Amino acid sequence: VDPATAKLGADSARAAQSIPVENLEQARLKFLDLTKPQLVYLNTAYSGKATYYRYYCDMAKKGWVQSEKGIRNPYYGSSMLTCGELIK
Repeated sequence: VDPATAKLGADSARAAQSIPVENLEQARLKFLDLTKPQLVYLNTAYSGKATYYRYYCDMAKKGWVQSEKGIRNPYYGSSMLTCGELIK
């Protein structure tokens, strides 16, 4: 594994470990920290090799990545599950 990929993996692991499992609202706020290194990783290691979808929620002012098409907003739970727009 090249050093850049290893760093992205470490950044992702660190972000995942910082998500508090006992508080769903706080976990949703920390989710963006996990999404950022995942986007970098996808754009560098899997550019053109994997299908993924980027979405953005204007209400949360945050984005996320999904492997399937169709909005599944991670920030507001079932109350705003389909809030967002396709970016890429």
